Amino acid sequence: MFTTHLKSLAALALSMSLANAAPVSSNCPTTEAKTFKLVANVTAFDLTPSIQNHEISLSHYGAGEDYAVLTAPGSGFLFYANGTTADFAANTETIVSDQNAYPYGMIITPGGTATVPSTNAVDVNVGDGTRGVYIDTSTGTPTLAFENGSFAACPASVLQRQGDEILLSFRQAGQRTLAGCADVDLVAYCASGDADGDEFAVETTCVAR
Repeated sequence: MFTTHLKSLAALALSMSLANAAPVSSNCPTTEAKTFKLVANVTAFDLTPSIQNHEISLSHYGAGEDYAVLTAPGSGFLFYANGTTADFAANTETIVSDQNAYPYGMIITPGGTATVPSTNAVDVNVGDGTRGVYIDTSTGTPTLAFENGSFAACPASVLQRQGDEILLSFRQAGQRTLAGCADVDLVAYCASGDADGDEFAVETTCVAR
């Protein structure tokens, strides 16, 4: 009986682990909110330990400059979409961090060759950020998007940075994943924050918590 009980506990633990690591469904319920968290859904080449459900946070490296990094579930920063009605119609808005004294915008710097991405990390720096970074809802799951590229989560060393953090990277359409990195979608999950009262924060489609 004791052995059976242990097996049951092991099965329960395994099922909970799988549930926590389960990819986001394309039919997940959505709503709208002014602030959201960006949560990693690994689509290929997961890291060890897994980064499934890790959240985007900031890691300071210079005056008004931060890397976008993946941190444990529940520890991510809040973001909001910023722009005019015309910006949103053309997907030329910016994505801004909600948790600093000043707006910190997401900076994406594409590069590399036709098939190999650059080692540029995604930054979140003082200012509006890169225009054209937006939350795409065309698949039914609200995800971070820029141009026609995709995102990867890379150990700092892969991107030729110091430290042991997992940094966010961008690759253009046609570029492969750098060895040692995980392909990720960054899903917008609704979350309440100070920007709820910000005149520049716009209601954005996000996964309902």
